[in-house]
Amino acid sequence: MSFHKIGRTGKTRGKEGALKVRIETGFHDFKDQIEFVFLELEGSKVPFFVTDWLLGGNVVVLEDVTSPEEAISLVNRDILITNDQAAALGVRNNIETTDA
Repeated sequence: MSFHKIGRTGKTRGKEGALKVRIETGFHDFKDQIEFVFLELEGSKVPFFVTDWLLGGNVVVLEDVTSPEEAISLVNRDILITNDQAAALGVRNNIETTDA
């Protein structure tokens, strides 16, 4: 499976385990349509369902991540979606592609 990098996680935010994010140009307009993302953890791409995008898409809330202690392991990770997700969104640009 191939992936598109759509951004990167930053610091944790708040008491609920939300994460600041930087979304790549070309994906900011589509973020509300992205239901799940992948983060690379210990060499594997792990899926996370997106519960909400806050502050204009600058913060993401992930399902099952409910505290800053849980979120800390997700800081400074590339945010990825599958090529199929990108195609379904109609995204056609030169975003970095990685293979599983």
